[in-house]
Amino acid sequence: MALDETLFRHAEQSGALAFEGASVTRMDESAAGVLLEIEQSLPDGTRAKRLLRADRVVAAYGRRSGLDRPLDRDFLRRRSPFVGYKRRHALLPGADAVAAELRGKVEIHLFDGGYCGVNIVDGGAVNVCLLAEDRVFAAAGSALRRDAISHLARLSPSLRGRIEALRPDGEPMAAAQLMFTAKEPSSGSILFIGDAVGMIAPLCGDGQAMALESAILLAELMAHNDGEYLPKIWDDVWRKRFASRLRAGRWLQALLMRPSAAEASIRLLKPLPFLAVPLLARTRGAPRLQL
Repeated sequence: MALDETLFRHAEQSGALAFEGASVTRMDESAAGVLLEIEQSLPDGTRAKRLLRADRVVAAYGRRSGLDRPLDRDFLRRRSPFVGYKRRHALLPGADAVAAELRGKVEIHLFDGGYCGVNIVDGGAVNVCLLAEDRVFAAAGSALRRDAISHLARLSPSLRGRIEALRPDGEPMAAAQLMFTAKEPSSGSILFIGDAVGMIAPLCGDGQAMALESAILLAELMAHNDGEYLPKIWDDVWRKRFASRLRAGRWLQALLMRPSAAEASIRLLKPLPFLAVPLLARTRGAPRLQL
């Protein structure tokens, strides 16, 4: 949230027309460009709509939106078994040793069909963020409505040890149909960046960096190639830069979500850290492309 606020204010100070408390409710392509319908909250609490026409739209609205359906994007016809769930927690009194162990780290706890990340975030809160196949959530049944993470922690002794030192400190957030394959980078005059074009497996820990990098790459392209060939150029540049990272993330995730394969891999890599470095590099990409 702090990063979002910083980027928004910077855009505003740089001369962008910024709409706070607003959302795009419709996005229609035509020969004349893209028509955007924007709904905004007014100081008196009412909502007002306005229309904007754009020659080009950069869509940075995340992995899935109601705006995708009118564009008939291909990924909407595919199903994904992955469900995400996260909740902020606070450390219980006397959990100083746990705080020290977590400081400066992102822990990943593995179990059959999923994994859970635990790390300290803004203000000392502890973020507990879990990804699992829907079969894992289905097996948990009604316990999910009470506290999904505490219930699923039973699947992992190491995660249970962490959860016992925490108390929930915020509302849970959940999302289904998480997809880790690449989507089309453009649709006519609309160019996608960030998760709107491709979401890397969360265990890679590089999603926000990829989103920012895709924004920088597209900005550089638009500064020099903002013509009719820009969508095709962007498609090529995005795929060269990011597609292999997504594939590596999917392969690594599939491996680690199966306990026997995960344990064998960790046993292999622990005494041979020089093997882990190139594996990690596959999820980070090559040096910057020269545009």
